[in-house]
Amino acid sequence: MVAAGAAVVSPVSAMLDSVTGGKIPKVLLINGSPRTDGNTFCCLKEIEATLQKHGVESEIVQIGRKPVRMCINCGGCHQSGAKGCVFDDDMCAVITEKMATADALIVGTPVYYGQPNGGILSLMQRLFFSAGHLVQNKPAAALAVCRRGGATATLQTMNMMFVFRKYLFSTSIVVVAPPRRAILTEAPTFIVQSVCRLE
Repeated sequence: MVAAGAAVVSPVSAMLDSVTGGKIPKVLLINGSPRTDGNTFCCLKEIEATLQKHGVESEIVQIGRKPVRMCINCGGCHQSGAKGCVFDDDMCAVITEKMATADALIVGTPVYYGQPNGGILSLMQRLFFSAGHLVQNKPAAALAVCRRGGATATLQTMNMMFVFRKYLFSTSIVVVAPPRRAILTEAPTFIVQSVCRLE
């Protein structure tokens, strides 16, 4: 186990130096939980604080309870002149725009029945399909916040998207949260499940 935030920041900082070419790096953090102030958000805030301590600019984007459409495989995003997904009125459009200027991505999700939240899955699948060029070859990390089991399956699902988009590396983080409806009252302890460099 390692201190809050440090699990992510050490490898991400090193990779960002090589990706940004000396400019101040920017990391986009996505809270895939419908609870905007829940445990996933608390963990992302810890990561953000540590990133900022190391001079890394960051922003947390909340999906919250807003509906997120799934990909319908219409192919509109790959038509000549398309600027992303044809559904441009939900969080996918907002995150696509922010990803254009981000140097790295951290996606946090609660674990529901051994899987990532459905909203974050829909968003990530559309983002990676419609605007994959904006996320390709950038450092990434997946954060799974769980009470019981399912963290490994959740991280496997999230990391597969990173692998297919040839991220430079992917870090998996597991946080075991307190019982249902309880909020973390102190800095969480992150468990780094795996760190791998993708070639």
